[in-house]
Amino acid sequence: MGVGGQLEVPMDTGPVIECAQCGGAIVAPEWSEHRSERCVRNVWSCEACGYRFEHTVYFSAPKIQPNLRIEENERAA
Repeated sequence: MGVGGQLEVPMDTGPVIECAQCGGAIVAPEWSEHRSERCVRNVWSCEACGYRFEHTVYFSAPKIQPNLRIEENERAA
């Protein structure tokens, strides 16, 4: 039980990145750039120490299912 008899429920804060320099929590990128349909570049910045870094994510191409028509494959992507 918490303060005043209230039940404490842990919060799910979602994914948090740890700063490589100071160990502080970085919750969201400072900005993101969609470079292409399958590539996103994120710039991260630590509010505690000011350390900044980039991270680029490459998504794989959607798998085409041979038993579907072209229109159905495009919707599945």
